[in-house]
Amino acid sequence: MRELCLKQIATLNLFLSLEDPATFTMTAEFEKLGFFFAGLLPRGDMGDTLILQYLNNVPMDYGKLRLHTDMAREILAYIKDHDPNAEL
Repeated sequence: MRELCLKQIATLNLFLSLEDPATFTMTAEFEKLGFFFAGLLPRGDMGDTLILQYLNNVPMDYGKLRLHTDMAREILAYIKDHDPNAEL
């Protein structure tokens, strides 16, 4: 991860199978490294998949996103609350 950040890779994505029991325990460890919830991919190549993302010095302006449903707003609030780089 450090090597990728030093190479100025802007975004690191982890795709974790929700069918793998290790995902439950490893997610908290990845969050300690600065990864946060970015979405779910149902029925992907790995089955249902949790997506975690790390933004390497990439500011995210959540105010520019236009959402059309209450559920989308709830999901975005959750993501923003868990983004270690989000401005409060």
